[in-house]
Amino acid sequence: MKQIWIIPIIMCLLVATGCGRESQEGPKAKKNVLEKKQSQNLLKVDEKDALLKSKVLSATTLSLDLTSSVPIRGIQCTIEGTRITEIKTTARSAKLLANFNENTGIVILVSMSGEKIAPGAGSIAEVACDQAANALLTNVKITK
Repeated sequence: MKQIWIIPIIMCLLVATGCGRESQEGPKAKKNVLEKKQSQNLLKVDEKDALLKSKVLSATTLSLDLTSSVPIRGIQCTIEGTRITEIKTTARSAKLLANFNENTGIVILVSMSGEKIAPGAGSIAEVACDQAANALLTNVKITK
């Protein structure tokens, strides 16, 4: 009986914090969320604007080749079927940071200073790996 006083206090706290209650903002909140999603999609690049391909240079080296009609701010992709050991940028992407995760095969090229890869075609990175012929480029994400 002594601890029954706790229940009204908990109920008051739940009501005061809005827990268990739908947002009172209604359509305005939904509109803001939609606008935010649309603005995030503006950064994505369509295949007609940019295309990333891998090309075997040697038994243990791949080239990541980018063809784009717009400046590119960053790239993320996964290289499957081989183990990556090193990644190097090329003259075209020299001002970008390149890194990879050897466990997942995820590769990123991104600018920390606002630099972009100029529109055009050519290699943006060379990837050293165990078996280049087995490499498969997947999950490509390109942002402008």
